[in-house]
Formats: sequence, C-alpha cells, structure tokens
Amino acid sequence: MKTTHSYLKNGTVKIVVRSTEKHSEYGRIDEYDVDEYAEKFVVGETTCFIEWDNVSPNALRSNENFKKIQPSHEYDKNGKKIPNILGIRGNSNGDIRRFHGWRGTTSDQFLYAIGLRTVLSNTKLKRGYGFSIILSNDLAADQD
Repeated sequence: MKTTHSYLKNGTVKIVVRSTEKHSEYGRIDEYDVDEYAEKFVVGETTCFIEWDNVSPNALRSNENFKKIQPSHEYDKNGKKIPNILGIRGNSNGDIRRFHGWRGTTSDQFLYAIGLRTVLSNTKLKRGYGFSIILSNDLAADQD
C-alpha cells in the first residue's frame, strides 16, 4: 500500500491510497490494508487530522515514505468512538491540545496536527486498486 497526499491551493487536502502489490489468483495481497485505511475516512465527518511518519532508524535507512494522514478519534465513557474536535493531545502532557503543529514522537511515530477538517469525498480510483480522499480546508486555521 502506498499513500500520497497534496495540500491544494484552495486549502483542501487530497490523499491517494493505492495498492502496490501484484494481482494474484487470490486478489491483491494488500487489498485489506487499502480498504481498512480508506474506511477511516467517513464522508461528512468533521474531526482533527494528524500526519504521522515512522522515524525509526530502520525506516529512515530504507528510504521509504511512511507518511500518512489519518483522522483522530477519541472514545466516550461508554467506549464508543467519536470524532476528536478538541485538538490533538501532546505526548508530554495530554491535557494540552492543539489543532496544528508537532504533537510529539512516541515509539518512533512522529505526530503532526494538520487541523480540523471535514471529509468531502472518498471514492474508488478508476484505474488500479485504491481510493482518492478529499479533506476540506482547515476549519480551525485561526486557532493554535
């Protein structure tokens, strides 16, 4: 699975996730990963988004791009997953939340908050196996 993302001029973000595996008699080996990643983006849902990257020494040596954008969710007192509209917690002090900027590095995962956004579309690619996802412009652009 390979993901790429672009920050567009109008403030939106385009994410493309596609299968990188060859098609075999059993289907694509990474179809499940592609589907699981795309299912995180629910059209119409507004939540904070994070960009994360694997910065372990082995990942850095491999020269692969592990950067991914994904929605941030939290859980209510009943354990139900809910959108996070309050900001991304820092790893040193979870009480400090921010909509933008570095939020910490934990277990070789670098987290960067990229704002409060709405999922505008999540469509299958016409060629190849994958999805194109469009996020709205930042709804908290004037906040920290």
